[in-house]
Formats: sequence, structure tokens, C-alpha cells
Amino acid sequence: MKKIILGLLLLSYFVISFAGTTGTLEGKVTIEKHKKGIPYVNVLVLQNGERITTSLTNEKGKYVIQDIPAGAYEIRFQLVGFPQKIIPDVKVESGKTTKLNTILEKRKGSRRIYKKLKRWHNSKLKMDVTGSERDINLDNYAH
Repeated sequence: MKKIILGLLLLSYFVISFAGTTGTLEGKVTIEKHKKGIPYVNVLVLQNGERITTSLTNEKGKYVIQDIPAGAYEIRFQLVGFPQKIIPDVKVESGKTTKLNTILEKRKGSRRIYKKLKRWHNSKLKMDVTGSERDINLDNYAH
């Protein structure tokens, strides 16, 4: 009986110790006024100027960053051709999901970059490939 009680106490200690120490940040990054998601935006999570983690938005502009220690963070959204967006003091709570949607403002040429990203994604990117691929044609090389 003592072994069962001791086992239950140890199990409850581990559950309490490891449950809810991190949270999740998720959201969508869109183009100003269009509500279309922007793919491949770099999402940085910083605390006191130090990078904690990063992620990229998917082809629909959505992102999910899990296992962020509870606390307050500065979130930066970056993509070439768009002004950087900084959101200070974003609170991530243990065991909870913080939703953070944002809109990137257009800059001259940013719409063209957005269209190129979409075209590139549709023609080149294979989401289920986990490494680099390259086709080599030996006819192009001198013998």
C-alpha cells in the first residue's frame, strides 16, 4: 500500500512540475486591407533583445510557435520588401495559446514581391520534402 501511495505522489509531482510551463503563440500575417495571408514571413520571438525562437508563416500566412516559456516578449515580423512590424509586450501564459494577428503595410514594390513569392511557391516548393533536391543533367558538363 505504501508503494502505491508513494508512486501516486511521485506521479503527481512530475505532472505538476512539467505541466503548463510553456505556452503557444499563433496567428496570421496579412497584407494591408486585403486580408490575404503573406507566406514566408519571418516571425521572431525576443526577450530583452535576445532571440528566443523563430518561425515562418505558411503559404496562407499562418504561423504556430509552441513551447515558448511563459513571459512577456517582443514579436517581430520581417519580410523583404515590407517594413518590419514590431509588437512589444506580448504575454505568453503557461498552458494557453496567445493569438496574435497582424497586418504588414505595403511599400512600393511589396505587391510585386508578394506575387513572386506566390508564383515561386506554386512552382518550386515541395512542402513534404525534408531536404534539398537538385536535378543534374550530365550533358551540360564537359567530359
